[in-house]
Amino acid sequence: HNNELYGDKAYQRPDAEEVRQAQNLTVLTPVKKQKVQHHLEPQDQWLSTAVSRIRQPIEALFA
Repeated sequence: HNNELYGDKAYQRPDAEEVRQAQNLTVLTPVKKQKVQHHLEPQDQWLSTAVSRIRQPIEALFA
């Protein structure tokens, strides 16, 4: 119940809201800056940092 998946941009889905409701699974991925953006919004930067902090030790383990 209320599971979270921390992944990279490959895990982004257009039907993420439907998956969240059907499976109680929230997929959290870092927000990527668009080409026209100079910087990320503060809430997007916070989310990207939080996801990276969770994923980094796991990626280092398997590297």
